[in-house]
Amino acid sequence: MSNVIELLERIGNDAGLQTQDSFSQAVIDSNLSNDLKKMLLERDVKNLARELDVCADVVCAMLPAEDEPKETDESDTQQEEK
Repeated sequence: MSNVIELLERIGNDAGLQTQDSFSQAVIDSNLSNDLKKMLLERDVKNLARELDVCADVVCAMLPAEDEPKETDESDTQQEEK
């Protein structure tokens, strides 16, 4: 699996591999299985993700912090009582 990740990284980093011909040649020259090569050449994202066991659902949540209770001094409470 690391071979396909390395190839995808190389394709993403090398602007020269963005054309269909250079992309196809890079995939054909790689040491990947024929099934993986076929998925890449056909741009079959669904089956490629299944083969690589990619988790597509990433969730991020942010919760606001709770306010801390105010601390009151004894003098404040005595003044409020008066």
